[in-house]
Amino acid sequence: MKRNIDVRIEIPLNSKIKYEYDPIENRIVVDRILHSAMRYPFNYGYVEDTLDYDGDPLDVVIISNESLAVGVFVNVRLIGQIDMIDAGEIDTKLVGVISSDPEFQHYTDLQSVPAFTKQKFTDFLENYKNIEKGKNIVQINGWSDTAKAIDTLEICTKFNEKYFEFLQKNGKPALVKKLTKLLDSN
Repeated sequence: MKRNIDVRIEIPLNSKIKYEYDPIENRIVVDRILHSAMRYPFNYGYVEDTLDYDGDPLDVVIISNESLAVGVFVNVRLIGQIDMIDAGEIDTKLVGVISSDPEFQHYTDLQSVPAFTKQKFTDFLENYKNIEKGKNIVQINGWSDTAKAIDTLEICTKFNEKYFEFLQKNGKPALVKKLTKLLDSN
């Protein structure tokens, strides 16, 4: 699988607004305004035609000094991933830089990223929901290399393909029945 991917922007750098892609409506909607004083320290988006373990498209954190508009696509070079648990579910964040941004061309892997930048991203993800009632605690389990990010992308692309194959073959009622059986067995 390729290292450069197209990412659709959900949340721009420095935003306090949490936008989210709604697959039912096929549009990006305002999920909420952050309760904390924190702002997103990165551009945030997702990879279309993927399905992460949390049931959402695979998320991407983009290191940049420029704020990108909601809904635009940008070509991103993967350099790693953040291994995260949110609400008890795996919620991986791929990490990349804008392919055409000359300021970050030297970012080729996570070792290229300053430790402070990684600390800032970790701090944000672990704490931005702390004062919101009913929001779960986020746990960062570390950062993984580019090879792991590419593997995650491949897995999430296959999950999405299998999901749609299943829907085409069995229809939505069968999916609900199968998911219920899976949940009951755990």
